[in-house]
Amino acid sequence: MKLTRGLFVLIFLAIFVVGSSKLALAKDDHDHHSETHEHHENHGDEPEKLIRLSNDEMTEFGIKVQKAGKGTITKEVIFPGEVQIHLDYLAHVKPRYSGVVKRIYKHIGDTAKKGDVLAIVESNENLSRYEIKAPITGTIIQKHFTLGESVEESSNAFAIANLDKVWVIFSVSEDYFSQVKKGQFATILSDDRPLSERLRILYISDVLDTTSRTSSARLEINNRNRKLKPGMYVDVSVKLESIQSNIVIPKTAVQTIEGKQAVFVQKRGRFQPHFVTLGVEDLDNVIVLKGIESGENIVTEGSFILKAELEK
Repeated sequence: MKLTRGLFVLIFLAIFVVGSSKLALAKDDHDHHSETHEHHENHGDEPEKLIRLSNDEMTEFGIKVQKAGKGTITKEVIFPGEVQIHLDYLAHVKPRYSGVVKRIYKHIGDTAKKGDVLAIVESNENLSRYEIKAPITGTIIQKHFTLGESVEESSNAFAIANLDKVWVIFSVSEDYFSQVKKGQFATILSDDRPLSERLRILYISDVLDTTSRTSSARLEINNRNRKLKPGMYVDVSVKLESIQSNIVIPKTAVQTIEGKQAVFVQKRGRFQPHFVTLGVEDLDNVIVLKGIESGENIVTEGSFILKAELEK
């Protein structure tokens, strides 16, 4: 009986030890699995796919690479503007005497040179005829009488504008009164493309528009190519300040991948997207705060080709 009881105790102890060992092994296995899973997640910030392209393929697809490095961002703000006739190049032509219009030589849209005869009027006083001549060279933009019409000497016969130079008037909001000043440089934009750069602000009004609470500012631009037409709406980008940073890249290098902004980095002939955190930008460049290092080769042109290849 004593032997049987001792044997029972030994068996019980053996079962307890084995069970404890299995439990410890299971726990260790679970902890190891957790560490492995966490390690995987910590290194999952970048897409794993690498893209290989030969030099010929890079040339074919227009892919260009440059080293990421220091640069300057010029902080700018964009204001709404409108092209207007330069008032120093606008002439209103009046008859010298009251009379009847006998001949008309120029019409709206015609070009007139200084001294050209625009019309002939017969005076009411002595029935003699006199010529109305163009005082400046320009385009006829208004004509206010017709053949056979009686006109007064105070009436406007023609308006002539020389459109070789025009004004761009833009509205400066209250938030920027202290930052936008006469003499600063500005760029005229149409559909986000520059039409003319490095124009100095010539004038800023001290009187506010009571409705919009904005102040009018003015640029002067050469317009011999007639790209700008009076009445045309444009945007005006004004340079406010310059910011230097260790990593400044072209905005063309940035692509959206998996809902995040990314830049393709070239290493040992392969391209891999790196998710990036971006900072201040201007029209062409942007500061990179995190995601790539100075000196790394990044794709600045053709990165959309790599994005398309990655999404395959």
